Amino acid sequence: MLYIGNMVNCHSQAALTLLMKQLSFENLIYFEIATSVPFGLVYKPGDPNRILDSYIDPDIGIDNAFDIFSIPFEIKYWNKAVDSKSALEQLDDWLKFSPVLLGPINMGELDYLPQGNMLYSGIDHYIVVIEKNVNGYYISDPEGMPFVYISRQQLNKACISGQLEEGRGSYTIRRVLNEAWIDGLALDDERLDMVRRAAFNNYMNASLHPNGGSNGLRKFADDIECQLGKPSVIAGLRHVLTNRIQRSLISIYFFKLLTERAIYRKIVGKIEQIIENHIRQQRLYGVFLLHICGKDNINPAVIKEIIIDIAILEESIAAYANGFRACPKSLVDEIY
Repeated sequence: MLYIGNMVNCHSQAALTLLMKQLSFENLIYFEIATSVPFGLVYKPGDPNRILDSYIDPDIGIDNAFDIFSIPFEIKYWNKAVDSKSALEQLDDWLKFSPVLLGPINMGELDYLPQGNMLYSGIDHYIVVIEKNVNGYYISDPEGMPFVYISRQQLNKACISGQLEEGRGSYTIRRVLNEAWIDGLALDDERLDMVRRAAFNNYMNASLHPNGGSNGLRKFADDIECQLGKPSVIAGLRHVLTNRIQRSLISIYFFKLLTERAIYRKIVGKIEQIIENHIRQQRLYGVFLLHICGKDNINPAVIKEIIIDIAILEESIAAYANGFRACPKSLVDEIY
């Protein structure tokens, strides 16, 4: 898989920063696959930053990946939008032993990012807190900031902002309990099958959601003419469509892994159809992005047609997923 540019899976990048011995581009893709975040989508009208969002919250996805790779970890969180002194005290205590994964936090409140409040306000983000300083913290940020300082006050503000729908609370912190236990992030047959089940469940559950999967895309297509009249939506779509393209790339990589495993040999044809659908989706998202970037020539009718084509492909993927999403790996060959 070739990709040149900024990856948008900050949750996976931050999680792997806790596991420096495992930090590689290949492992980043494996970890992101294990989160199941790339599989399935939901249409969220009225929110430019999440207008085509992942079905699974990355906050849940991190736990999914840690569990699949048997990574021992601890997580604590406090109620949303609550200013908690005890949360920062807990963070300080954990930092005595190891770096800490923090997030989701409001990216727009990170004052070390150029024009952060203007560009990233209300976007969920994940960072690694490395060590405590007298009045703040040194952190590693996947947004190209490997070692940067933030004040205690500003970090607290990013944690308690009530603008995020992601996450289960404020100050969500995770730590890996013993990196020495980790035997690598390879996706063996058993782990790959766990991801396969999670991915197919995402596709099917999204397709049953009123705004999920192809249902959401068709509603998006119906709304597109009025949506394109909003500058905030145009700006948001540049981020969202890049995100969708990357998730299509990662999905394609995952399904190609399935075709290489003997236990799926009798359903390779069906998996290859899913791959082809994702490739076509990826290209259509790219055409959509091209129209958005050339905003002087936006044609709502053309864009609506593109979105409908994407919806048809999403519907097809969900149908294939439904065919063998719940099959035990020992029965995959027998059923197909």
